[in-house]
Amino acid sequence: MYKDAKRWDNIIEQSLLESVISNANEAIVWGGNYYALPPCRGFLLWIKVPPMNTMADAEYAWTSFDFPSKAFTTHRHRDGKRTHPTTKPTTLMSFCIQECDRHNSAQTILDPFMGSGTTLLAAKDLGRKAVGIEIEEKYCEIAANRLSQEVMDLGV
Repeated sequence: MYKDAKRWDNIIEQSLLESVISNANEAIVWGGNYYALPPCRGFLLWIKVPPMNTMADAEYAWTSFDFPSKAFTTHRHRDGKRTHPTTKPTTLMSFCIQECDRHNSAQTILDPFMGSGTTLLAAKDLGRKAVGIEIEEKYCEIAANRLSQEVMDLGV
């Protein structure tokens, strides 16, 4: 039963990714190596620091970019916590949005697998519109809480 359910997830995700990619000006798919996507020249590479024996030292993303691959090095989770199994740092997602800008200014960001909302937070920090989709309610709540946090300028 579990294998069939997982297969369904992959079919739905593959279909959704194909739809998003075909309708987007630019696309970045972290974990794109797990899907049947067209050949890519402009991979993005996240070099994770510090290295951990139990996890990958790097992760790459498939993109629709036609330029040489780019690498970005940053901490996995500066506070040592993660709210989602595949959480990415906000600085990495900001890097991704800025890479899109090199080719076509990203006006609205779509994250169809938003998890805890890191991409939406990066978009907000960069003054962009963003839409996130997440199937699990607990992650939607985490994302909403992260996005609602503001820092007040007390003029001090």
